[in-house]
Amino acid sequence: MTDNQPGDHDEHRRDHPRKHTEQFLMVFDRTDGHNIGRLMDVSLGGLQLRSSAPPQLHKRYQFSMVLPSEIGSRNTISFDAVCLRSIQAENSDHFYSGFKIDEIDPKYVEILQSLIEQL
Repeated sequence: MTDNQPGDHDEHRRDHPRKHTEQFLMVFDRTDGHNIGRLMDVSLGGLQLRSSAPPQLHKRYQFSMVLPSEIGSRNTISFDAVCLRSIQAENSDHFYSGFKIDEIDPKYVEILQSLIEQL
């Protein structure tokens, strides 16, 4: 993550190092197909999304993320995550929201690790 972005002050509390991305990776709600937001950074333990609307705090979401290219014969990965925080960006209509990955299939952990290494 770059300097002066929301959530920087929390870096020391993370169990897994985060990787910032400039790629346009979208995260969707698997239950209704709704676009939740754009991936800003990711780790094996969580992710930060930028969205036009704030997600519901403490809600467990069922996410699907479109990969930038096929990894391990997959184009998407699925996981559940809980929204821990959401703040509105200064001078913007966008929100930065932090999610903790709550449940993920082991096969997707390997794909997520590969994605992180590629970013």
